[in-house]
Amino acid sequence: MVRMAFVSSFLIISTTSCISTEVESQTALCSGLLEFASSVQPNESKVVKLVNDWGTWRKACSYYEDPAGQLFCEALMPNTSTEFMKLNLQSLLKCIDASLETRNIYVSELDGDISVFEIAGLHPDIEVNFRFSIGSDDVGDFIEIKSSNEPFE
Repeated sequence: MVRMAFVSSFLIISTTSCISTEVESQTALCSGLLEFASSVQPNESKVVKLVNDWGTWRKACSYYEDPAGQLFCEALMPNTSTEFMKLNLQSLLKCIDASLETRNIYVSELDGDISVFEIAGLHPDIEVNFRFSIGSDDVGDFIEIKSSNEPFE
């Protein structure tokens, strides 16, 4: 009986720890995205590109010599999946209250562009665009995140 109680306690602690880590990871990812997006000045765009190679368990992030992009890459690398790019895209969209829900379907290949505007906490002129490829045999998995600030006249 004592042994069973110990196992149950361990499982609860372990589960709680995983949930806490997942929440902390999502928080860090969202903070990084919002800081990156808000760093663009009027008439400016910035780009970051996350690339996964799940066959070799490697990923990379390009920030094109931009300090804000570098900080965002530092948030992306430890807080995204190396294997599941679709989950990365869904997590990033969730950060800005957007969605690409695929609950009861399996997506083997998907590419495209998604633009999100009127993002809570950001200036109304800021738009975030996601260009991505997931599961293609011809193109490696990637998400390119572009933040633009184009003032309306």
